Formats: sequence, structure tokens, C-alpha cells
Amino acid sequence: FLIFANDGLWDVVTNEEAVDMTRSIHDPEEGAKKLLQEAYKRESSDNITWVVVRFLHGQGSSGYA
Repeated sequence: FLIFANDGLWDVVTNEEAVDMTRSIHDPEEGAKKLLQEAYKRESSDNITWVVVRFLHGQGSSGYA
């Protein structure tokens, strides 16, 4: 997976913490929600913008070109 985020997240969550929080979550939307909740919990004072992308390795063809 890949996490794109601005400093609203990275000011309060380390790279390793973000990976640990989202690694076992297969739904990228749920992973993004988890990161948002954690940033709020840690009282981020900046805007929080992020995207979580989950790669489907070995899942076969999706039919999209």
C-alpha cells in the first residue's frame, strides 16, 4: 500500500506508525479513517489531507484497461 499525506498527518504520526496502523486493514477507506482518527486524537493543529492506496498483488485481472 501507499500513503500520500500532508504535514497535518506527518507532524503527529511517524512513517512507521502509519504503516503499523494500516498494514492489516485491507480496505483503503478504513485505513484512511484510522489515520484521520489518530491524527485527531494526537491533536494535529494543521489541515489533514491524505490518500491510502492498496495494491492488489496476485488478485488477478480486474478487467480495467
